Amino acid sequence: MLLLEMLVIVILPAIYVAGSALLAWPTISRPWLFVVLTLCAMYLLYVAVFFLLPAPPQGYYSEVGVNAQRETEVITRSTDGRVEPSMLRDVLKQIAVFSLLAFPSLWGAIRLFRR
Repeated sequence: MLLLEMLVIVILPAIYVAGSALLAWPTISRPWLFVVLTLCAMYLLYVAVFFLLPAPPQGYYSEVGVNAQRETEVITRSTDGRVEPSMLRDVLKQIAVFSLLAFPSLWGAIRLFRR
């Protein structure tokens, strides 16, 4: 689960650019230049949002115990009490702000590259 969450966090700008390029491909002049420039711009915006709105510090610890069958079990908990660690839950605010800024930016880029 952690790998999938990390993958989503890393490729989110590329997903947005790919979606907008697929929708606007026939209407834009120089589509490959559009893809390269908007991908660079989206990753710069992504880094800026994550830099300006840092995620709250979060820690994890492991509890080791013995269950009813006398087996040792390890439970990973976050410092706020959640049992399942989640990276996406910690950065939802940054992803939402990035999305709110990315969609108008991509729309403007499509209008700029229109034939």
